[in-house]
Amino acid sequence: MAALNHSGSWYPPIVPSEKPPQSASSTFDILLTVYPSSQRTRTSDPNSCMDYCRRLVLSAWTARIRIVETQLIKEQLMLSIGDIPADARAAEVFEKSWQRPWHPRDFGRLVRAKSALESTDWELRPNMDALGIGSESMRTVEAWEADAWQSLTEVMRSLKIRLDIMLQAYMQSISVRETSAANKQARQDVDWRDLSWNTLMRAES
Repeated sequence: MAALNHSGSWYPPIVPSEKPPQSASSTFDILLTVYPSSQRTRTSDPNSCMDYCRRLVLSAWTARIRIVETQLIKEQLMLSIGDIPADARAAEVFEKSWQRPWHPRDFGRLVRAKSALESTDWELRPNMDALGIGSESMRTVEAWEADAWQSLTEVMRSLKIRLDIMLQAYMQSISVRETSAANKQARQDVDWRDLSWNTLMRAES
């Protein structure tokens, strides 16, 4: 799966001395702190003075999608494995897969997660459309920024695929559980008929 990466060209390294102070209470304070440390040249492009702000917006989106990604990974582990100790070996993890019983509320959480992903993607698309990303003739941003937004959409697409797999696995597990329950009930019915027949035969004899 695609992963968000902070080592790209759109995420400039900040040396410790240039980190925003702890007293910064707004985005404006952060911009005032980091702007003097950047290298500037005179240009006719008004967007050239906004790169830090634009990177902050991308960082905020990255953080938001990372939270969603983390929650999905946690949900996937809970559904397939359940609670496991931190020092568990890989072999132990695979042996414990699918032993945790699923509940109706699990499916509800997956449905809400899908709604949250769709909502996030719906908010992401208008931003890209406004910047002209996806159309070379209408694009108003530099290549690094377009690549950054495209990477976010790739991660969103991967998260949707992962969630769809989880939903399919849930539905398949329900079918398997219903089949197992039906087989168990059938065996019990057969055992009960055999017991009744044996009891009747002994009574007649």
